[in-house]
Amino acid sequence: MQTNRPRRCHRRRYRQHREPGRACQQSMSRLQPRLRPSVEPERQLSKDEAPMAHVRRFDHIGLTVADLASVTAFFVGLGLEVDGTGSVQGEFVETVCGIPGAHCEIAMLRVPGEGTRLELSSFVAPDHAPGSPQAMANELGLRNVSFEVVDLRAVVDELAADGYGVVGGIGEYEGSVRMAYVRGPEGIIVSLFEQIG
Repeated sequence: MQTNRPRRCHRRRYRQHREPGRACQQSMSRLQPRLRPSVEPERQLSKDEAPMAHVRRFDHIGLTVADLASVTAFFVGLGLEVDGTGSVQGEFVETVCGIPGAHCEIAMLRVPGEGTRLELSSFVAPDHAPGSPQAMANELGLRNVSFEVVDLRAVVDELAADGYGVVGGIGEYEGSVRMAYVRGPEGIIVSLFEQIG
């Protein structure tokens, strides 16, 4: 009886992604139709064999920027709210970053009502190291932060009026979502998508 339980669990989780009302998960499953568990377990792992779950929750994504005020204003204009600001220096940040004399200003942003945050950091010392402000999506590393929006065309037009254009264009996937990459301040790629089906 135990050998069937993991398989039922996998099928049940997949059906949940396709339930009406789970729009975001449903659209992502449409965007990635070929992703499936590669191997289903033949038996349940014992408590001693099971891998330890180290992660409790997803907390934030951090971006290092040169102009903290302008980048903060950009994301606030998209609808995020400032959750807190501060300055860190001394032994803690030097140890974590591995940079002697590190001192940075920080702004924490969040989507209203959501728990995951976006951390913007600007180093006061040492000077910023140059990045790739015109990096494309195939360059290795963190390439975009993504948000669902109500009206993609309206947001793209509004950002274009402020000087932030699309990287390519607005794409549509199988009548389910529209998506565009916008080149934000300091070259940050912001992925915006709208549910349409």
